[in-house]
Amino acid sequence: MIADKSTAYFKVGYLGIENSLINKVSASNPAFKVVDCSDGIESTCEDHNHHEGHDHSHHGHVGGDPHTWSSVVSAKIIAENMYKGLIEIDRVNEADYKANYDKLLSEIDKTDSIIKSYLEKAPSKAFIIYHPALSYFAQEYGLTQYSIEHEGKNPSPAQLKELIDKAKAEGIKVVFIQKEFDTKNAETVAEAIGGKAIPINLLSYNWSEEMIKIARAMALED
Repeated sequence: MIADKSTAYFKVGYLGIENSLINKVSASNPAFKVVDCSDGIESTCEDHNHHEGHDHSHHGHVGGDPHTWSSVVSAKIIAENMYKGLIEIDRVNEADYKANYDKLLSEIDKTDSIIKSYLEKAPSKAFIIYHPALSYFAQEYGLTQYSIEHEGKNPSPAQLKELIDKAKAEGIKVVFIQKEFDTKNAETVAEAIGGKAIPINLLSYNWSEEMIKIARAMALED
């Protein structure tokens, strides 16, 4: 296995599947270093993030929403954990890592500023998403996240109607769609509330662009 020759593994931190993978690799490679990128990030809880009550266990998540990088504050912690992990492994090139780390922090701050400028113009501070994957984003910027799925499953017609009624009452116009989850119900909700269904990709390589896109959509400029 390629992992048998690896020096380290940088884990997200809140994915259950990672633990079994790491245990297997560590057994055959005792010198293998594991860096927890989420160390220092407080796990989201349902009652902290305005969700409607959902079970994440069916996706192999532990400790709530694993998408820690959707928060600027968390992104900085992730960057710091990776930076510290890298210089422990490769102290010789510390100067290069520090330069890139500082550059990344600057980009994160710039992204944060742009996000805030869009959210200030957002007519509603709430949004809908199929699976509650923007918990950290919502928590950081004081937004309310309503998810379509109910306890990890497609909602019943009654639950869907309840969500639509709530969205109309609160003036919500944005429904985020993730390609890895059911899009039909999300499109149905968007149409029913006279809003927009906006596709997002939280695994996008261009983190900054994707985070700004989400904020721009909240401002109804996407």
